Amino acid sequence: MQPKEHWEKVYSTKATDAVSWFQPHAEFGEAFSLLSHKKEAHNTPSGTVQQFVYCYCRRIGS
Repeated sequence: MQPKEHWEKVYSTKATDAVSWFQPHAEFGEAFSLLSHKKEAHNTPSGTVQQFVYCYCRRIGS
């Protein structure tokens, strides 16, 4: 399997919080909670696909 195919499979089959690099508290700290997330794929001008994950968080106590 080529690297591109591998990562496309990872992004398309795994939940955002199921991958080892997903660590919301390491990024935002304990003061935030994850409300939801959304994954999107965009075609680049060079013809490759770039994956994006948007996270919707709320500061705890707000």
